[in-house]
Amino acid sequence: MNDLAQRFGENSMLRPRDLRPSVEGMEVTCLLNPGAFRFQDKTCLLVRVGERPAQVPGKTSFPILSPEGRLVAGQISRGLDQAGNTSSAVSLAARSSEAREPC
Repeated sequence: MNDLAQRFGENSMLRPRDLRPSVEGMEVTCLLNPGAFRFQDKTCLLVRVGERPAQVPGKTSFPILSPEGRLVAGQISRGLDQAGNTSSAVSLAARSSEAREPC
């Protein structure tokens, strides 16, 4: 099957920094499977967005969905304890999970 269009990799149409995260405290890290289509004389773009909690030096952050349906940012501290052993501590911080209006 032949492609209908050619991709020009040096000039992306969308980049992660072009989109706002859906929840405050998150960051857009990647855009996946973009596609364009025409509907009612309009050209639309459809893209899957990869997000994660903003990263903090010395910690690994990850999203968790609470039983109440709120997005919670979990963090694992990375480092060495006083004896020089690798240590980690887990903390959770609630983030608003109310979706924003589309960009």
